[in-house]
Amino acid sequence: MRFVDILRGTVLTAMLFVSVGMASPQVPPAEIPGQAIVRFSPGAMPDSILLNVNANVVDSLHGSRTFLIAFPPHVPVQNIINALSQFPEVAFAAANLAVGLPEVLQISQGFTDQQAESFNAGSSPTRYYNQASDYGLGFDSAQLFTDGAGTIVAVIDNGIATQHPLFDQCLLPNGYDFVDNDTDPSEVTGEAYGHGTFVSGLIHLGAPASKLLPLRAFGPDGFGNLFAITKAIYYAIDSGAAIINMSFGVSIPNTALETAIADAHAAGVTIVAAAGNNGDTSLMYPAAYPGVIAVSALDTAEQLAAFSNHGAYIDLCAPGENLYSSMAGDYLWGTWSGTSFAAPLVTAACALLHAESPTLSPDAVATELFATARRELLSGTVSPPDPRFGMGAVDAFSALVDLHRGDVNLSNDVDVADLTSLVDLLFISFTPPPVTVRTADIDCNGTADVADLTKMVDHLFIDFNPFT
Repeated sequence: MRFVDILRGTVLTAMLFVSVGMASPQVPPAEIPGQAIVRFSPGAMPDSILLNVNANVVDSLHGSRTFLIAFPPHVPVQNIINALSQFPEVAFAAANLAVGLPEVLQISQGFTDQQAESFNAGSSPTRYYNQASDYGLGFDSAQLFTDGAGTIVAVIDNGIATQHPLFDQCLLPNGYDFVDNDTDPSEVTGEAYGHGTFVSGLIHLGAPASKLLPLRAFGPDGFGNLFAITKAIYYAIDSGAAIINMSFGVSIPNTALETAIADAHAAGVTIVAAAGNNGDTSLMYPAAYPGVIAVSALDTAEQLAAFSNHGAYIDLCAPGENLYSSMAGDYLWGTWSGTSFAAPLVTAACALLHAESPTLSPDAVATELFATARRELLSGTVSPPDPRFGMGAVDAFSALVDLHRGDVNLSNDVDVADLTSLVDLLFISFTPPPVTVRTADIDCNGTADVADLTKMVDHLFIDFNPFT
């Protein structure tokens, strides 16, 4: 058996160097020369197999048989992948890709607000807190149900300004830096400075009591690599994250990233990703992978933002132009535009849904948001699925109301007490709080009336079927 492996390895090595001697195609810029990601099947002997292709392990995923390998940089990456794929013990082999934050790729920079008001949690700066109502996101009303407490949101980005006053009570202590391999996920000054802090601030706006897990996988220039991102995904899973925000993308599909995404989804983690800022229909990953909520950006007129990618893979849209959020550096606040900042608004809505109903699967979270998305935009009516707007604009309040449909007294159960509350609402007090009116609208016709009372009676005493 060992002789066969050596013989096969000798042939494969010959194939590699013959290819090098020939005129090889130009390596795509996204591929990092001399690196690949390999997952081995149980029982495999990685060192023995890698010896056959003149490669060695330089990093690994904790608790996994997935490795980052290095080999001579003049050898084409695809040749190594092809060679390793000949071994049945190799589950997959993929290139390690350079991945960029969309705003860095499109040279979109945030603008600091040098006249920002002093920070006062919940009220100031007003430009930050008023966005929830100004953009029709529904967060202000949704927070009548829940503020996101008990939910962990992982943010894979270029770090966070850990000393920013906005994050005083919401950062988990176990954030990690996969660039410098230490426990300090702080941002470092560079072209992308402030990106992760801005993203995190928008998540906090919508779900202020959720806990943020900052995972730094991008350097000061706004670029990272796929292996570091993959490590961050598995770290988020192991850390109990319910949602992962991914405001980044790469145009080349990759088995290692797709596998990590699938593993996170199977572990019950909801993933939200930015569609990209190319302004065209090009696919961006992870947004285009199954199980990921892909978010395009709206401008201030609720048209598709000129920079936003679009296409059949878009699931939802959210505001992405001139948003106001936390910044890193001397000035704590500012404005920025990009799909990177539309995505965290959807992430916040996911956090609220998970906090209100922790047993919801990623698919159930997505279905709830799709069903309740706002389709009447300032620019016109969305007919889903729309390649620009997906199922519509995220509406956190409507999603939470739908989750509680029939639960008039907000007890987290539909029972006779809700019937009593509905009778009181219709025939006695007539002065319910706004949330109760929406949850009492069982047939979703825009008002609570006798037809809803009939549905409630049917549900409780006759057919027992769930509300549809």
